[in-house]
Amino acid sequence: MWRVALSVFILFFSYQFSWGNHVRGLVTDAVSHEPLPYANVYVKAGQSGTVTNGNGAYDLYLPDGDYTIVFRYLGYRSTEKRIQLKQADIELNVELFAEKMELNTITVKAGDEDPAYAIIREAIKKRSYYQSQVNAYSCQVYIKGVQRLIEMPERIMGLPTSNIVINGMAANDSNLQGIIYLSESVSKFNYAVPGKIQEEMISSRVSGKNNAFSYNKASDMLFDFYENKLHIDAISERDFISPIAYNAMFYYRYKLLGAFVEDGYLINKIQVIPKRKHDPCFSGNIYIVEKEWRLHSINVVITSNAQIDFVDTLRLQQVFAPLTKEVWMPVSNRFDFSFSVMGIRGNGYYQGINSNYNLQPEFTKKTFSGPQWKVLEESNKKDSVYWDSIRPYKLTEEERTDYRKKDSLQTVLESKTYLDSLDKKFNKPGVFSLLVSGYGYKNRYRKEVWSISGLAPSFQFNTVEGAVINLNMSYDKRTESKQRFFLSPTFRYGFSNRHFNPKLLAYKLLNNENFTSIFINGGSDVMQFNNQQPITPFLNTFYTLLNEQNFMKTYEKVFVRGGYRKEVTNGVYLRTEAEWAHRYALQNTSYYKLVDDVYGDFTSNDPRDTANHGPSFKPHQAFSVTLSAVFRFKQTYDLRPNQKIITGSKYPSLTLYYKKGISQIAGSGVNYDFIRAMVKDDVHLGLWGTLSYQITAGGFVNARNMYFMDYYHVNGNRTFALNKLKDPGDVGGEQATIAGFMLCDYYVFSTTKPFFEAHAEHHFNGFLVNKLPLLRKTRLQEVVDVHYLLCNQSTNYTELSIGIEHIGLGDFMPGFLRIDYVSSFTTVYGQLRHGIRFGLGF
Repeated sequence: MWRVALSVFILFFSYQFSWGNHVRGLVTDAVSHEPLPYANVYVKAGQSGTVTNGNGAYDLYLPDGDYTIVFRYLGYRSTEKRIQLKQADIELNVELFAEKMELNTITVKAGDEDPAYAIIREAIKKRSYYQSQVNAYSCQVYIKGVQRLIEMPERIMGLPTSNIVINGMAANDSNLQGIIYLSESVSKFNYAVPGKIQEEMISSRVSGKNNAFSYNKASDMLFDFYENKLHIDAISERDFISPIAYNAMFYYRYKLLGAFVEDGYLINKIQVIPKRKHDPCFSGNIYIVEKEWRLHSINVVITSNAQIDFVDTLRLQQVFAPLTKEVWMPVSNRFDFSFSVMGIRGNGYYQGINSNYNLQPEFTKKTFSGPQWKVLEESNKKDSVYWDSIRPYKLTEEERTDYRKKDSLQTVLESKTYLDSLDKKFNKPGVFSLLVSGYGYKNRYRKEVWSISGLAPSFQFNTVEGAVINLNMSYDKRTESKQRFFLSPTFRYGFSNRHFNPKLLAYKLLNNENFTSIFINGGSDVMQFNNQQPITPFLNTFYTLLNEQNFMKTYEKVFVRGGYRKEVTNGVYLRTEAEWAHRYALQNTSYYKLVDDVYGDFTSNDPRDTANHGPSFKPHQAFSVTLSAVFRFKQTYDLRPNQKIITGSKYPSLTLYYKKGISQIAGSGVNYDFIRAMVKDDVHLGLWGTLSYQITAGGFVNARNMYFMDYYHVNGNRTFALNKLKDPGDVGGEQATIAGFMLCDYYVFSTTKPFFEAHAEHHFNGFLVNKLPLLRKTRLQEVVDVHYLLCNQSTNYTELSIGIEHIGLGDFMPGFLRIDYVSSFTTVYGQLRHGIRFGLGF
């Protein structure tokens, strides 16, 4: 037995220390001797490579053998070095000479076309060939991400930043400036056409958080300039045009800066210049191989002129290397960014190194059937020895210092004593929190939060209850395994009708990988007849007191309700609920108004007969059960330890909803069957923007005995606001926002008959406004809506709207507002109404 153990030890020892060698050194400028940061260092015709760090240092880990190492830096002449490795590390310092561009043989006369255009035309012809040249591959990807905070203002939108905690410190703490996020990861990455991705993070390190997992994703750095358009979700809703897209000549001007010879290839350096500075285009340099017309490397930037969000500039650098004579693949991808928003300034970068390519991987059907990105639970257990051996280039002194500092502080920052001291400082109630935002008491060590709503948002007014205090409290407990327990009592009191309505909600998230949860809710409450709550209490208060319009129509119920939700298989969500309720009619008891003689008298609380000031229905009991299912076909997702993250689907989602009112159970007097189907999707249309649509149809197959609150209610709106409503039948993750109408009355189209409604909203994302010189600097974006309804009471009711979003109010609210002009029509009565609506439009 000891001989076996000794043999294993010897083999392990020889693998760790004899078969692997470090090639280390510096890459510098041959004239100035300054270090060349982020130069590419890779094995010629091999599958291993790295880049130098910010100080020009590199570290390449290779087995024994003979190698040709290529040193390459944009704007410099590449150099090759032959080395032999045999059970020993070596130091190899290299000096690179600035590349001398040759243009002597090219004469460009005034009015002639720049030679770059001919090269670009050839590259465009070959674009689709190189895009589809490799059908599948696998590789290893090392990623390092760094984010720095340079400046934090004392206040943001009038609120002190001292109340914001980042990395265990107040946001305005001077010790926080510098690196606020440093992370490294190593992943196995698999790709197959058309667009199939599977990534497994095998090692992860986050500075100052040894138990955390990195969010570095190789797929986020998978930008392909052979595509016509590049979509960079994090910074823009618009696509960006590749400099070699089929229509690139419409967007770019080109200039040949020169050419140089590298490893027998003639490389053309071409400057790309957007024809219009506000178009979604890159500027900078691309390098194209003569005769082969393939991309050699890319160094381009996107600026705020292209109307990007969150960052001021984004630089993309990509370097290709030949794996075979025919196939070149990216070996280095890099993002550099800087940002400045509301006085907060910072910068950072993400560097990805691709190595160990396999161009003929043996994938199975199961390879791409699971998560697109999976983080192994043991990935954060690697020690510093592992990282020193696997890291493809050295850390800078700033990064080493950040690891040492934050890792040494981690025990302190996570200790009960320190977290209690933070709680003592930040749990102090203030006037603003008590009156407006609400007060929260945190216990960071136990991951618990107690909260109570602010006094101002707790105040409401309506004609049924008069002045109302609706005080909400909650207890929220989360665990390391991503489970959650939420308890929320609410106390409601109407000062005019003197009704006290308490209720209690208990919610438990059991599993965050399949979203299994249960809830129970019970007590007494005041409800709108449309359970999707089409008008908010705040807006109803505003219109009641200042405009003499009491749009909200309510009833009271004593109830108990419970439900269960689960994702039964990927993309299929089921939810079931049951409710028993004793329901009472309510009547107006208050006619108080701050402003008189605007619209006259208030209407009654009967939504069907506003002249009826008596009860709108008799007291009764109702028992109902609901079953809903959401199907997200071929849903893609990521999987982290104890957490599933939905990333989307290329197909529309389908929601099926069934509700049954059951009589003769606990005194229930309702008997009905309601079904509904809904299809919705967001369709990305490239430069043309994004189209969102929702189509709903359904009806009652049985309506023997039901009350008005059981009807199907169209989501109307008579206020100035664009309300966003929640659909209780959608169980995919959180309840989803559903579409509604902007001008119709709240209950005019309520029905027990079959119905069909469709909603479409197209965000042009600046496609039209960007063409207008005087408006493009405003960064406004245009939006168009169409809403349609067909049911027994309507005759093709249609609403059309055109609006502008991303309207800013300076630093107070940059680019958050939206304004729409809306008009409604029917085929019989023509135009019915028109108006202006305001909302949020990010």
